[in-house]
Amino acid sequence: MPGAAEGSGAIYDAADGGRQRQTVQLGKDLDEARRIAAYLQSFGFPPGSKIALLTKNCAHFVMSDLAIWMAGYVAVALYPTLQASTVRYILEHSESRLLFVGKLDDWESMRPGCRTIYHASPIR
Repeated sequence: MPGAAEGSGAIYDAADGGRQRQTVQLGKDLDEARRIAAYLQSFGFPPGSKIALLTKNCAHFVMSDLAIWMAGYVAVALYPTLQASTVRYILEHSESRLLFVGKLDDWESMRPGCRTIYHASPIR
């Protein structure tokens, strides 16, 4: 990546939907991913459990996806443009145990497709 430094302290810019650039510090973000992974493990899900992500592409999507892997779970990524019925179908058939909800343009239309699994803090 142009301008990125080598090593765990590398810093790079991440495009956020073409509207904003966000500086990401790999060492700091890996630490946050480890903390999210520990939080996920605190639910006591068996290894290989599915954890769903419903968000636009952003740095927090990557961090959450990495945390899911670090915790020993499987990430189920949902497109941020799906209809509620499709969201419901994917969540039910993937047997997802938890859903991360992040940046979305039309959450209210998708929300009916999300049954309550566990309530966790939103991706910011």
